[in-house]
Amino acid sequence: MHITNPDLVAIKTAIRHLASRVEAEVSEAEHWSSLAGNRGVGDVSATLDSVAETLRNAHADLDAAARLLFDAQEQQSSQAHDHPHQH
Repeated sequence: MHITNPDLVAIKTAIRHLASRVEAEVSEAEHWSSLAGNRGVGDVSATLDSVAETLRNAHADLDAAARLLFDAQEQQSSQAHDHPHQH
């Protein structure tokens, strides 16, 4: 029997939503960086490229958090299976 911790489910949902929003922001930053570069404002373009890179790193961190959460859920489920009468 698989035991699901509602708090972990809520955290997983929040991570998924955050990752989606961050991914959209990466696209926005890249778009505006490109436009700024095409309009001759290279400093603005470079700054927006830096923002996009920071957001990509944040997205990678969210992916890592999701993997860690999955591992935690598996461990809790395994422990609950090994000790079914403990809460």
